[in-house]
Amino acid sequence: MNGDTYAVARLLGGPFTYREALAAGIGRGELSGKRFVRPFRGVYLSSDIEVSHNVLVAAALKVLPAATVVGEITGLWSHGIQVGSPHPLTFYTTHRHEIDRPGIVVHRVSHLPPHRGKLASPAHCWLSASPYLGLVDSVVAGDWLIHRGLATATGLMTFSEAVQNPLAVTRTALGLVRHGAESPRETRLRLMMVLAGLPEPVCNLPVRVGGRFVGRGDLVLEQFRMIVEYDGRQHLTSTSQWERDVVRLEAFADAGWHVTRVTNARMANARDLVRGIHTTMSKRGYRGPEPRFDRRWCSLFSEGLA
Repeated sequence: MNGDTYAVARLLGGPFTYREALAAGIGRGELSGKRFVRPFRGVYLSSDIEVSHNVLVAAALKVLPAATVVGEITGLWSHGIQVGSPHPLTFYTTHRHEIDRPGIVVHRVSHLPPHRGKLASPAHCWLSASPYLGLVDSVVAGDWLIHRGLATATGLMTFSEAVQNPLAVTRTALGLVRHGAESPRETRLRLMMVLAGLPEPVCNLPVRVGGRFVGRGDLVLEQFRMIVEYDGRQHLTSTSQWERDVVRLEAFADAGWHVTRVTNARMANARDLVRGIHTTMSKRGYRGPEPRFDRRWCSLFSEGLA
């Protein structure tokens, strides 16, 4: 490779612009070869670098104005909340000229949203992403932010109230975001139940019998001594996890609790799953209405109307 060896080595660790390449002695011919890839017009990467989300965002920022921050779904991904699609990459800028770059959306604003470095705050990312995510993914993202300590339910509510007339989907999602959910699947499972009209379970509630701690259940319906447990892949691939689950579930059974175990396959048949949960609840004393599978529920969980 031509050019100054030290200058070139510095570039190969991340994205760099066409001008930076020329300054390091890398010519147009080399840039168009197999040694480099061009994620966006005017910015390049060594072909040895994995083109992750964070690398793509860093590449885009290389060719955007200085007063620019990452936002919306793209910002959620940058915070580690991988819900929805982060593409096209979305940014906010106070730059006065319109920016037209394929694969990048830039909103021009008079003031940048609350941010740290080049990343909008978790609350702003969630609020601005919510209309694009839809109800279920909005709640998943909110629960995930809270679980990771990046936001609180009160904080999301307060931030939303500062914005005039948030969309209906955002207001509804705010009312469904909860502390305690530890995985997106737990959140989706809870919403399948709640949006069908069943009583809301408590997320990851410690279960005690006679003052003795038995274990935590994913979704706990204490009144009916019932737990709805999501079994992810880690329960199958981790021997230690599987052994802990066996001991914990036996302890629940010995204490008189019923555990409904849910897999991805069962979640794919959402209506049958919710009906089964309702049947078990009824056997254990529930006297409320049967689950309702209206158009909204069916559209959210990909089920046709009966």
